[in-house]
Amino acid sequence: NVIEWIWWKICGKPTDWIRTGKGNLVSSYQMVQLEKDIPEKLGLQDASHFKISEKLSEKEWFSITRQIYAAVSAAGRANRIDTFNANYGLCRGMTASMLLLTLVFIFKFGLVTWTIPVVLFLLTIILFFRMIRFGKHYARELFVQFIQLQK
Repeated sequence: NVIEWIWWKICGKPTDWIRTGKGNLVSSYQMVQLEKDIPEKLGLQDASHFKISEKLSEKEWFSITRQIYAAVSAAGRANRIDTFNANYGLCRGMTASMLLLTLVFIFKFGLVTWTIPVVLFLLTIILFFRMIRFGKHYARELFVQFIQLQK
């Protein structure tokens, strides 16, 4: 959790990239469609001039993304999203495990046999980047599936 928390604090969560304008999860056309669909499909009141990037705090946007997921899930379209989330969680856990294993190995045996800790650390880095990749896939799929929902 610490690794995840630090990384997303530095780079922002992929689901928040829509609000902050980071990354390129969706096209500009999809962004326009999201701004139109969110108030309509979620039944947000007083949303005639809704803009994702304007005046929404991280906490408010988090609540909206949870509601978006609930709508997609209720429509039975969350299979791919759940798969990406599961793979994200798997890679997150394996990243932490590999990092811990690397540190334990170095603490116990030192760097006398340097190849094993180097290989373990390389696996840690690979799993870490896979974690980030699945986080991006999760966010992209969430918003694309939401756009595809019928009104």
